Amino acid sequence: MLDALKKEKGDLRRMAMDLLYRYGGLKGPEIGALFGIDYSAVSQERKRLRERAAQEIGLKGMMERMEGLLSTIKL
Repeated sequence: MLDALKKEKGDLRRMAMDLLYRYGGLKGPEIGALFGIDYSAVSQERKRLRERAAQEIGLKGMMERMEGLLSTIKL
């Protein structure tokens, strides 16, 4: 699955990075290492995601659903 996300360019990849940061406990450099990019690129991708979600209700809804699903997982 990670290999598919590495090749993906777009919102799905950005969402994975954001969720790893906010819910996975990983920091920018760790996420960057997973995706084969610099930590500053992780920050830029997360920023782009926030900007697009502010403009696109569908994307915002998808993010909220993912966050809801993640909040129900017991670790």
